[in-house]
Amino acid sequence: MKFESGNINRHVPASSENIHIGNSDEDISTAQTSGTEESNYFDEGKICEYTNTKERVRQEITEIDATISKIFGNSDADLENITHDSITQILQRRESLTEQSVGIAANYPGDWTQLLQSRMLDEKTKRKFIEQRKLAMPAMREGTPRVLDKPNSFASHYEDQIANYEDTVNKVFSVTNIASAAEHGKRPHHLGMGNINEPGTVFSDAELKTGAKLSIRQKNIIEAHEKGHGLRDFTSPQDIAEIRSVIDQEALRDLQQAQESSQNTDARFPINYVQAPEEIIERMAQLKSYFGMSADEEFTARHLEYAREHYIKDTGLNNGISTFFNCVTDKTKGTFLTIMNKYPI
Repeated sequence: MKFESGNINRHVPASSENIHIGNSDEDISTAQTSGTEESNYFDEGKICEYTNTKERVRQEITEIDATISKIFGNSDADLENITHDSITQILQRRESLTEQSVGIAANYPGDWTQLLQSRMLDEKTKRKFIEQRKLAMPAMREGTPRVLDKPNSFASHYEDQIANYEDTVNKVFSVTNIASAAEHGKRPHHLGMGNINEPGTVFSDAELKTGAKLSIRQKNIIEAHEKGHGLRDFTSPQDIAEIRSVIDQEALRDLQQAQESSQNTDARFPINYVQAPEEIIERMAQLKSYFGMSADEEFTARHLEYAREHYIKDTGLNNGISTFFNCVTDKTKGTFLTIMNKYPI
């Protein structure tokens, strides 16, 4: 995969919707990566090993759950004489596997754009999309937008997205635009840009604020992020309020005060950007892809805590993720998990 000027024709169905873009002046910094060469980022052998290991653990947990169900349901005569110590060992093994499964799933080695596409094409995600749009539409304006109105503030904006779901997905994932930042009036550390119903652009000269050029894998992460903007926007007052509740406002104010007194201008970030519902959702999507999640997998508190510690180190990319983590506190963690699993991410 080459992220050079032109485009990448992915020959795949896709989805798209409106959103801001990942082009703020927010700090884009790097961290030590795990020494993998770019040519191996999409190594089929590594992907196969990752998938098989993740599936083996999942299957063992499923088998243990079936055993536990029999024990506590008294549904099997052969289990009548099972000892308390045996039950304890089974439960401890279950807990250990659950803990291990998070680390095993982390740092997905495959194509994050294709992974996002597979989630969006899944019927479970489509149902979430439709349900959330319908729930949010009563808070939007009714009728037909006039010349000076903002069309995305009307319920018809969401209605059109529901009606055109498959077409949007196909359009967004069919191609990726590649261009220099200057061609779009941006700077290389803006990394890329995306808007609703568009396939998104990755900057060929994308770089971290340190001046380091993005690797192929990092550009793939940005590609998926910008395509997410093409797939979904959140313009209903209900969506905006609910998604923003993920951010701890007190923590955000503390960060704002700290940056105002800091001499490091590269570390500064626009507050409105941090709270943008679209950006919150796409950072959530990044975390789901980091764990290689399919549409039916649940994101748990264990995943969040593991990602806090390992995500930036593993990916070498901090496109606002550290600020995001700092603003998701114990006070808002429950809301974060609800939104993460409730919305079509």
